[in-house]
Amino acid sequence: MKRLTSLLTVLVALSVLATAGDAFAQKRLISKYKMDLEDKMGSMMASKMKEKKAEGWKCVVNVGDSNDGEGQDAELRFTMPLDEFTEFAPIAALEAAGIPHKFPVVYIYLRHEQTDRVGRVAFKDAEPISGRYRAGDSRAVREMNDALIWH
Repeated sequence: MKRLTSLLTVLVALSVLATAGDAFAQKRLISKYKMDLEDKMGSMMASKMKEKKAEGWKCVVNVGDSNDGEGQDAELRFTMPLDEFTEFAPIAALEAAGIPHKFPVVYIYLRHEQTDRVGRVAFKDAEPISGRYRAGDSRAVREMNDALIWH
């Protein structure tokens, strides 16, 4: 009996360790996606700033549990003029959908900080459009613009 209790204790401990390991791995994957997306947005905005003298533009990326499905939502918060944001939002969504990840993403949110205008697209809808964008399909940006739901 004592041996069975010890065996059960070991199995429970191993189960707890495995669950904690999975949670840690998931957090690491989410953190990598967030950093990759921030880097991508930063480099894209830097190139725009050179073109248009856009001092003070920035993008903050948040990834958190979705309230609308199983998985995570990616939120990109932009500080830039509204006209520039409206033009840039579909490209940002395409880039967000194109970054490799190994966890479920439900929605991509694009928020204009000054006006609180928000665009949203389901990741499952954005990912195939992003594939065409990366393959050079010039219609992908217009298609993503049509897919965005604005609030």
